[in-house]
Amino acid sequence: EVAPEFPGGVEQMYKYIGQNLKYPEAAQRDNVQGKVFVKFVVTKDGDIGEIKTLKGIGHGCEEEVARILANMPTWKPGQQDGEKVNVYYTMPINFLLE
Repeated sequence: EVAPEFPGGVEQMYKYIGQNLKYPEAAQRDNVQGKVFVKFVVTKDGDIGEIKTLKGIGHGCEEEVARILANMPTWKPGQQDGEKVNVYYTMPINFLLE
């Protein structure tokens, strides 16, 4: 009924990712760009767990996504019937060289 929420909302989540994502050196060297699609659980405690790559681009990008997700601040957990519940969340993270 109530989706989990990153502290401050989606805009703040992407700001956090942008500030903390380190483009892997191997990906930079080989000019690798694209989206890493990842699935994870926001637990009933608001922690991030069960991080799985659905589609990757290699060169260390999947490991970098897992690192920043694992270090995210605690989310506001999802709710069903007034109870806090684990919720799966899927999102793309874009790697783009400038």
